[in-house]
Amino acid sequence: MKAFSISRYKKESPLELVDLPEPIVKDHEVLVEIHAASVNLLDSKIKSGEFKLILPYKMPLVSRTRCCRHYRKNRSEGKKL
Repeated sequence: MKAFSISRYKKESPLELVDLPEPIVKDHEVLVEIHAASVNLLDSKIKSGEFKLILPYKMPLVSRTRCCRHYRKNRSEGKKL
């Protein structure tokens, strides 16, 4: 799967487009397929380190703020989503 990743806190550091392995779906979890995603102001503030003191993220960080979802897998057989 493709994702935008933040590798370090720095304003001039670019977002990196990376390939990640598809996650393994566990019981009572749902895997969603993203059709569209956006990068917004919150992503740029996290990248520049503005929230570092109150939200210390472990790097590299994959941006997950805005997206359109389509449910692909559900491990809870017989359960409605």
